[in-house]
Amino acid sequence: MFQKVIDDLKAGLRAALQATALVSVAAIAALAAFGFLCAAGFVLILDRYGPIAACLAGAGLFLLIAAILFVCYVALSRQSKERAKTAQKSAQAALMNPTTIAAGVQIVSAIGLKRLAILLGVGGIALGLFARSASQPKRDKGS
Repeated sequence: MFQKVIDDLKAGLRAALQATALVSVAAIAALAAFGFLCAAGFVLILDRYGPIAACLAGAGLFLLIAAILFVCYVALSRQSKERAKTAQKSAQAALMNPTTIAAGVQIVSAIGLKRLAILLGVGGIALGLFARSASQPKRDKGS
């Protein structure tokens, strides 16, 4: 019964591992190609304009790449924050749904009020600890 699930999991992991290996080799090849392009550009500018211009051109290229990557990072972090806010709003809306409230009433009647009070107490403590740790600002190690 579980053998098919295990075989599917093994096949999926094998495919993921092969894809990761292929992408890693491609990334190394692309990095080597980029290095040779940078070296060729440096030698070209060195021959035409001198060593100072060649060094400044290389520095400018890598500064431009760093600026582009920083802008991408900022955009992705803003996008993830917006997704988190949207998920929080949808979770709050789901809790205010009358169907959810009716299901909660049925759970209370099925489990019993005494047992549910203990479960809610433990859950409330856990939720309070989680909310407190999530609301505390993260400290940077560098500053």
